[in-house]
Amino acid sequence: MYELLSIYKDHPNSQAFRDWNNRITTGGELGKNLHCKGLCGSSQSLFAASCIAQTGGVHWVIIPDSEDAAYFYDDLSHAIDAEFVMFFPSAYKRSINQNEVDEAGLILRTAVLNNLNKPLETAGTLIVVTYPEAIMEKVITGDSLNKNTLELKVKEKISLGFIREVLEEYHFEETEFVSEPGQFSVRGSIVDIFSYSHHLPYRIDFFDDEVESIRSFEVETQLSHDKLGAISIIPNIQKLVSGNSGDSVLKLLPKKTLIWSENLSYSLDRVKEIYQNAPEKIVSELSDEKILREQVLQDVDEVKSLLGKFKHVEFGKTCAYQNPEVVEFDTAPQPVFNKNFELLSQNLHGYKEKGYELCLLSENPKQIDRLKDIFTSLPSV
Repeated sequence: MYELLSIYKDHPNSQAFRDWNNRITTGGELGKNLHCKGLCGSSQSLFAASCIAQTGGVHWVIIPDSEDAAYFYDDLSHAIDAEFVMFFPSAYKRSINQNEVDEAGLILRTAVLNNLNKPLETAGTLIVVTYPEAIMEKVITGDSLNKNTLELKVKEKISLGFIREVLEEYHFEETEFVSEPGQFSVRGSIVDIFSYSHHLPYRIDFFDDEVESIRSFEVETQLSHDKLGAISIIPNIQKLVSGNSGDSVLKLLPKKTLIWSENLSYSLDRVKEIYQNAPEKIVSELSDEKILREQVLQDVDEVKSLLGKFKHVEFGKTCAYQNPEVVEFDTAPQPVFNKNFELLSQNLHGYKEKGYELCLLSENPKQIDRLKDIFTSLPSV
């Protein structure tokens, strides 16, 4: 992957991106948007990864479809240190109309908000991949998040009684053993807490009123996973949003955030469609009462207005913003082979004869070995 990213780094359009980014960052007079034409498939994510690796900072990636967004996120996670790449999904399993909250999605959303709420110099490089449904759903404000976050660190003096009181205020449920977010258990000097800020629960070991150790652990095996120095305990933020304290996630982005998007016009049309089709009143997560949809959703005008405050790199045939700078690529979609390895072999052989450098990528080394065996048995390569 490093060699492939080096190829992208040395591409003339990568230099064009760096020049454009430097001009915009230093207050140049040219338009603040860049339109990358002619990128297909994973060439979009790889070009983005190469550019981000050179610039750092906060990057917000908007893909029109949730499944394509997941693929884009996966590409970036393999191309860049996965620690810096996050996914920001919808809070609902299907749609807000059905009002079925997705617990896994809430954990991912909370983790992103927790990172965005840190000072930029602390956050460093951060890449977030998302899609229309997710960005139009309102989130807890930064101030409200701070008020509803319990920070714990090793060697800190804090009583078990205070922790129990705070967790109950956060609507955490006390159980014998934790198995899902929003639960906690107390056994002697050990407190297990399943926060919405992490995909694994935390185990806090006390010595009197001092935090002696903090570890994450697996629910099924109860085995420790990571030893931690500090953690953030955050409740179900969706309930807080439903309590009429929500705002746009775009307002939490630092001013110098770079927005990357594929066919942004389509994403904005999707926001408009979802808002229009949503019921005028939606059941609140906090009180089970019905609240107005504008309390939990943003309309397309608000989303577009907030996005317009940032600099953009757009992929796709069309550009949502007028008069962008344009860089053009010459890539082509991968043909459909339908598991016909002989056809694939012939295609690759044709590119090799034309002088192309071939790169085959897989996260599983055994798949590469299998491809080698298959190609060796075929006459074309």
